[in-house]
Amino acid sequence: MPISTSFILPTTLTLSLSLSCYLIYHHRRLHHSTSTTHRDGTLAAHSIPLDNLETVPTAVFSSGQFFSVYDRAARIVPRNKFPALNHHHKLINHGNKSEGRSEGDLLTLYLRHTLTLFTSLPQAYLIKFLLLPRSARYSFGADYINSLSFVEGDVVCGVYTVLLRTARKVEFGIAAPGGADGVQGRLVVGINPDIDLKGEDQDEEGRVEVYSETAMWRDADSRVVMPLERALGRAMHELAAWWLLERGVEYLQRLD
Repeated sequence: MPISTSFILPTTLTLSLSLSCYLIYHHRRLHHSTSTTHRDGTLAAHSIPLDNLETVPTAVFSSGQFFSVYDRAARIVPRNKFPALNHHHKLINHGNKSEGRSEGDLLTLYLRHTLTLFTSLPQAYLIKFLLLPRSARYSFGADYINSLSFVEGDVVCGVYTVLLRTARKVEFGIAAPGGADGVQGRLVVGINPDIDLKGEDQDEEGRVEVYSETAMWRDADSRVVMPLERALGRAMHELAAWWLLERGVEYLQRLD
């Protein structure tokens, strides 16, 4: 017996409305607990410091020849909320470097955890099944991701290649599958274990900042529209980045 459209349409609308409300609620909730920065235009470097993006040519943000989009998300947490990092700090102060987890170890664990979570998101399914060849799908596997140390040259989730690795950050190049000619991008993920919050009282243990930065750019006169230029693309990016940041920080806080 065929299902009446009088039943299908209201049901579809109800589900769509419920999903929209759910996403809006979580977007607002995550925004409330996340420090964010967004800039776009041809002279982004005039409004914010972008020195942390070491593999991006200076001209991209300052020459006026490129249109760029920049997003930063961060969480700042008291250092004593990170047992593993705090334990390592105490060991170093006592001259014992043979135990505990270093900052680089924590960053590796953080990346393994959050990138494995990323593979369950709609963006990952889009990349994996619609934009990449079958031969690249291995880089989405949990076992593969958990084997990585994120050294220069490592590829993860098909489009992210490590260009720079330090103890406190990893800078990924973002490939542009699907024919987005002329678009380049970077993803930077890092942990700052001792940040200075100017104008605010510091507790004895200090603060830790966990952050991610995303930048994409194209020629200023190009007609290509980058994902972060679109309202929906930016909203989905923010929701994913903020959620991964929340889950990643919670994971670090559980490490002993």
